[in-house]
Amino acid sequence: MGKMSILLIGVMLLSVTLTARAATFLDFEDMPLPSPPGTYSQTGLDWFVTSGVKVTLDDFYYNPTGSTDTGPGANADDSVFAGTSMNYAGGTGIAMHTDNVNLVFLDAEVPSHQPMDSISFLWGEYGGNVNLRINGDLFRGEDFTGLGPTLGGASVSVVSFGPTPGHGGELGKVTVTGVIETFKVGGQELWIDNVEGSPEFPEHQVPTVSEWGLIVMALLLLTAGTSVIVRRRQRVAT
Repeated sequence: MGKMSILLIGVMLLSVTLTARAATFLDFEDMPLPSPPGTYSQTGLDWFVTSGVKVTLDDFYYNPTGSTDTGPGANADDSVFAGTSMNYAGGTGIAMHTDNVNLVFLDAEVPSHQPMDSISFLWGEYGGNVNLRINGDLFRGEDFTGLGPTLGGASVSVVSFGPTPGHGGELGKVTVTGVIETFKVGGQELWIDNVEGSPEFPEHQVPTVSEWGLIVMALLLLTAGTSVIVRRRQRVAT
């Protein structure tokens, strides 16, 4: 490998930066729907990115005991109640359906994750039990209406919107305020939507090449190309 090639590689590595988009509102509208409809995206990836935020999958805990190993998975779903535009979480458009799995939006064990002041979400529950983990404490119950006023040192407010239209489930909203270092939520037949946080959810950082890096690489490539042409001409001349 020539000196110029080594120099180019070095510049590329030095010019890589981490870019990210911060988000305070996750509505899952950018999530791909499963194909064919009704199938689960078996998340062997164990994570997905929505609105620039990385959401990971974690073990689900049955009520009162037992747990899964990240369960079947989670999938985006645009199903709505008949005659309405309301999805199964009580929002509109796409909601996330969890099947025996927890979605991790904030994790104290990840160094880049900073504490948040508040997180809320819409939910629709249709069977089995649900989980909510805040900081070190886990709640597991039939639905979120069984939550107490605090969990993991944070304040919890639960509003029930009542039964779902003809589906035997229940709709509601959970709001958590305080110092939130870890936030995980999931269920066996749970839909969630409009996850809102403050100040903002952890950014999913993507390595990119900076503008100055691109300029330097272009100049080096131009120099390398000129050098090759000059050498070839010199060889022809001799």
